[in-house]
Amino acid sequence: MQRIAGARLRTQRRRHYVAPALLVALRPCLRYSYGRSAYVLRVVGERHGPVLRPERRRSQQPFSGRDRRAQRGISQARTA
Repeated sequence: MQRIAGARLRTQRRRHYVAPALLVALRPCLRYSYGRSAYVLRVVGERHGPVLRPERRRSQQPFSGRDRRAQRGISQARTA
């Protein structure tokens, strides 16, 4: 999304998901931005640099049995 504010053009930066351990290691260089719900670089983070968030994916649970995607397709075909 872009917004024109006076003579400046502002573009929303993508969020990058990183391991929590990396955020801890970079803590001296980062600050938490409540408006973005993410970490940004100190001093220049409002306009430049990455926007970092803690990794949101969880480790996958082991699955025994047939492929879950195949099962979903079969169950949907049965109900149709």
